[in-house]
Amino acid sequence: QLDSVLEANVPEHMRLATQIEDLLVRAVGDEKVQSVQRAELRALGRISRGPGLQTLVQATSGPLAAEAWTAIGVAGRRRGATLAQDDRFLALLLAGLRSDEEEVARAAAYAAFRQEAWLPDGVWQNVPAVADPQTRIHLTRLLARYPDQIAVIQRLLRDPDPRVQVEAIRSTALLAPSMGVASAQLLSQVGDDIVEKIVDNT
Repeated sequence: QLDSVLEANVPEHMRLATQIEDLLVRAVGDEKVQSVQRAELRALGRISRGPGLQTLVQATSGPLAAEAWTAIGVAGRRRGATLAQDDRFLALLLAGLRSDEEEVARAAAYAAFRQEAWLPDGVWQNVPAVADPQTRIHLTRLLARYPDQIAVIQRLLRDPDPRVQVEAIRSTALLAPSMGVASAQLLSQVGDDIVEKIVDNT
């Protein structure tokens, strides 16, 4: 947890963080024990700003894909969405979201949300049909950045999982300013009756 005390505006802290990141990158490449490598990937997610991010992206194609995607999501939450414009990352992310392994797809969805990824229309049309509720939650939260996908949010307001419904309301409210309307007005447009039922049940 050393990263929690390293401050971005302190040069000595940043030099130490860079040294730790370089050390972890080398360790991941050399390590043969998966349990240790798993811990190293998690640590990279907490501290990476440069080469560690690419190490994590590369690891999404291996046996620890779920851990790598989760670490990329953590990096986005702690250090900002630094991979959002990376074409290789986006191509691998789409593959991760399509994974037959539920844990991998869920972790990829978390990474997409935290890295504020821009996903193609085809991904959004399939979100309401995704079986795993937590994956739907992550992607519903990301929809707050997609004003052109309001029709998908309308469908998610009717999701069978109330947690997804709540996130759909949240995304609608966050979208409203970018669409030039008040949150209440937009909520009424996408399904006022549904919103009232959700609020009554939470």
